[in-house]
Amino acid sequence: MYDTVGMRLFVEDGRGISPMESVPPRLDRLTGCSHLQGSEYVSGLLGGLHITVRPHSVRVSKGSLCKWHLGDNLRTLDRKATQEAVEHLSDTLHLPMDEADITRLDFGTNLIMKHPVSLYLDKLGELRHSKRTEASNGLYYWGNGKVLNFYDKNRERKSAGEPIPELYAGRNVLRYEIRYTKRIPQQLNRPYVTAADLYNRAFFDDMLHRWRDTYRAIQKINDKIPEFDMIRRKSDLYRLGVLLAAEAEGGKQALNRRIKRMQADGKLTKKQAHDLKDAVDEACKPRPGFTSTSEAIEELDGKIRAAVKMY
Repeated sequence: MYDTVGMRLFVEDGRGISPMESVPPRLDRLTGCSHLQGSEYVSGLLGGLHITVRPHSVRVSKGSLCKWHLGDNLRTLDRKATQEAVEHLSDTLHLPMDEADITRLDFGTNLIMKHPVSLYLDKLGELRHSKRTEASNGLYYWGNGKVLNFYDKNRERKSAGEPIPELYAGRNVLRYEIRYTKRIPQQLNRPYVTAADLYNRAFFDDMLHRWRDTYRAIQKINDKIPEFDMIRRKSDLYRLGVLLAAEAEGGKQALNRRIKRMQADGKLTKKQAHDLKDAVDEACKPRPGFTSTSEAIEELDGKIRAAVKMY
C-alpha cells in the first residue's frame, strides 16, 4: 500500500558514521555545494530515489520506494514488503534507515474496475475541509497537509512511456491514494513516525482504516431518477427538475461546471451560483424512492472493503 516515502535520518556524533564519506559513492548523477550559507551537501540518485546527504543527515526526498524495491509501483508494498524495502535501503546505504523520520507518506493501491475510470471520478463529490479539483490526470482533494488522488493508472503509465503488465493490459485500473506531505505525526496522532513504524501491525491497520474512512467521507453522487408517480409535494417536483437538469447536462459535476462558467462569464452573481450549487447538491443526495446509490459507487465501495480485508 505504500508508494512514495520521504525519510530523514539524523546521524549523531559519536556513532562512527560519516554520511558525507559513505553515502555519495553509492549515488549516481551527483551534484553538490560546499559551504553555501554555512551548509554543505551532496545530492544524487539511488535508482529512482533522490538522496540528499549532509554532514549529519541523509534525506530521501523523492521517488517511489515501491518502484525502487519491487521494480514498479503497479504492485504494492504490504507490511512484509515494506520491511524488506527498508532493510534493503539500509543495507545499500549502510545506514539504519529504520530509524529515519518519515517526511512524506503515500498510501494507496490499484483497483481493477468494470467501467472506465472517468465514470467513477464523476461520482465522487465534495469532501469537507478539502478542495476538490479536477485535472487532466485525475481527481484531487487538497486538504491541510494531505492530498487525496484518484486517477487512471494505465493512462499514467502510457503517458510516461512505461509498459503495462499483462495483468493490467486492457483493463480499467483506478488508483486511489492518500499523500501525507506535512506534519505527519500530528495528522496521525503520534509523537513521531519512523520507517520502522510503517510495518508495525497496529500502524499499518490504522493507515488502512484512515484510507477507507477518508474515502467514505466523500459525498457520493447518485444517479437514479424517480418515476413521476413518486412525486407527492412541490419540493419533490423541484427536486426532480434539478435531477433531470443534471442528467441532461451529463451529471452533477458537469452541471456544477456549467454554473461555474456562467459565474465566470458574469451571468450569475457569486451568491446566485452558490445557491444553485447548493440546490444541485441537495437534489443529488440519496433519498428512498428518489435517488439511490449508483451501481458504480456500489462497486467502488466493495473494492475498497475488499482491499482493507486483503491487507
